[in-house]
Amino acid sequence: MGNGRFPLDRGGSPLPTNSQPGDTFKHIDPSSLKPNAHKQNGLEKGRYEKQRELKYSSHPHKNIKVTIDGVIIDGHHRARVNLDDNHSVSVDIVDDKAKPLGISLGDMDIGPDRKIPSQAFPWAGMSTEDLKKLMKGDD
Repeated sequence: MGNGRFPLDRGGSPLPTNSQPGDTFKHIDPSSLKPNAHKQNGLEKGRYEKQRELKYSSHPHKNIKVTIDGVIIDGHHRARVNLDDNHSVSVDIVDDKAKPLGISLGDMDIGPDRKIPSQAFPWAGMSTEDLKKLMKGDD
């Protein structure tokens, strides 16, 4: 079965059967794209709102980067904004592999922004001058 636009024979890929890395497609239903397993913690509200703001600005729109199987590599927040607004997206197929998350894009949580703990990254919060010193090895 297809989605009315393309025949599907790749286990539900939203892309044409003859798709290759480097191809670009317009008018793809974002609900047919698969979230990447690395997004298991959901989407960040701040990034989601920023993508919504960019969508309705004069800022040029970037295409969603997906694997040949329709797994999102880059653009989860952009895809979700378009899904929520019932708009199609343009996708670029990249030569990459990614495991799908196993839930739909619409079922992903949009939660609070995640902060990087300063103990994990001791340079977080350092001034530019202190960072430059650290990079040079100055004490």
